[in-house]
Amino acid sequence: MMKEYLIAIIGLSTLLLAAVAAYGVTTVSTEMQDNKPVPVTMPDYSDELSALSTQVAQIKSDVASLNTIKTDIYKIQEKLIDLEKQNTPQAPPQATAPSRLLMDLDKYEYLPGETVKIIVTGAEPQKMTRVQFLDDGFILLNNEAWSDSTGTIMYGLKLSNALPAGTYEIRLVSDASTESQQIRVRASGSTDNSNTASSFTVQTGKSIYHNGEIIDVSGMGVPSTSVTATLTSPTGKVYTANTSTQSDGTYVLFYSPSQPYDHGKWYVTASNDAKTVIVYLTVQ
Repeated sequence: MMKEYLIAIIGLSTLLLAAVAAYGVTTVSTEMQDNKPVPVTMPDYSDELSALSTQVAQIKSDVASLNTIKTDIYKIQEKLIDLEKQNTPQAPPQATAPSRLLMDLDKYEYLPGETVKIIVTGAEPQKMTRVQFLDDGFILLNNEAWSDSTGTIMYGLKLSNALPAGTYEIRLVSDASTESQQIRVRASGSTDNSNTASSFTVQTGKSIYHNGEIIDVSGMGVPSTSVTATLTSPTGKVYTANTSTQSDGTYVLFYSPSQPYDHGKWYVTASNDAKTVIVYLTVQ
């Protein structure tokens, strides 16, 4: 009896356990189903992406067009600048001014066979200059002289022993620049005694003057006679002075030209006792 009762209790317990287990499984299954994530639905952006792609392509095309327009604008600006330069009066190129030749002689009067000592400044350095000797415009001699590195020429022009007395011209020619001075050749056998009544000499205090300086002219002439001298500027301004020689034949003249002085070659034409002498000077 007891044995059957125990068996019945054990069987009832087994059934209870089985029921509990079944309930637990059912509960877990229900909870798992309740906790299952809900599927997410993604929006469809296909149309927007397609439109955006089209816009990006259009922007790229516009950028390319802008680059082309930019290049064209640069070209137009360059053409406008060229046209402006063509229409704007251009200053002439600063060409190198031809050298200003300045010639200085050791004296004015010579005898046939003497050598005229010529000093030239203002020539182009290391370049040939022609030294010409002329009689009434006709070239008797046509020699060459070369300047040194400072543009200076020192040249001796030998006069012919058979040269007739008279007035001659020494001319320098260097490219477009020319310079000339007159000299007087006395008859062979004549003397140059400055104390004789037949001589008349003229010289300036120096060969080169500057603006504002007094220009002085002196020399020898026939004693106690009048001397008339005119000073002429490169532009043709004339200044006249008169004086008389002393008992020893000497005389002095002074000029004070109106300022500013003309730059270039000036000359003095002096006369005494029917004789006329021309001497040159330079104003810098």
